[in-house]
Amino acid sequence: MQHTRANQYCMVYGEHRLRSREGAQQGDPLGSVEFREAINPLLTDLLSEVKIGFMDDVTLAADIQTLDTDVNTIISRSTDTGLSLNIRKCEIITDHPSAISDTSVLSHFMKVSKQDMTLLGAPVLKGPSQDAALRHKIEHFEKTLQRLSLLHSHDALVLLKNSLSMPKLLYLLRTADCADNPLLTTFDNTLRSVLSSILTWILVTFSGYRHALRSDTEDSV
Repeated sequence: MQHTRANQYCMVYGEHRLRSREGAQQGDPLGSVEFREAINPLLTDLLSEVKIGFMDDVTLAADIQTLDTDVNTIISRSTDTGLSLNIRKCEIITDHPSAISDTSVLSHFMKVSKQDMTLLGAPVLKGPSQDAALRHKIEHFEKTLQRLSLLHSHDALVLLKNSLSMPKLLYLLRTADCADNPLLTTFDNTLRSVLSSILTWILVTFSGYRHALRSDTEDSV
């Protein structure tokens, strides 16, 4: 790592020259390696029974006293790691928020019940959080149909397949136990409606093209 960063890289834009003096550039695969090198020793020193770190998302599981100690450790080590804790985005998942002391740093965290908890955007338990995630996708698809109608049919199909549907749906199905959720039927019907509309546009476009091609051929004859 030190060998890689020993020399300053020069970025060129027109007549401008800018030397890269700090950190990895956006998209550099070494960026995640550097981040891991900074945060892994910190996670190792924490006392919580469960320590899950994915990039800048850290999940800890322990009793309130241990969590309070670990959070204070993270804050005190910010100078060493170069990482600061954004209290406004932190959540504490508990059904007994009254057990948290007003003097604890945890009192400034957003309170989330166990039924509403998510991990990396995926609902953990069956219940309100899972239903909310599926409803959000259904509402998104209902709005999508109107916007996709403004695009060329082939472009709309590519967006639906690669951006608006499969990746996020597969992530939700792989990370959440929602196979028997009745909202999946509603989602399927909404997706089928959007897909049918796009395929109709493609068929109409192809039919018009074939009709025009036949007319041109007959005129040539």
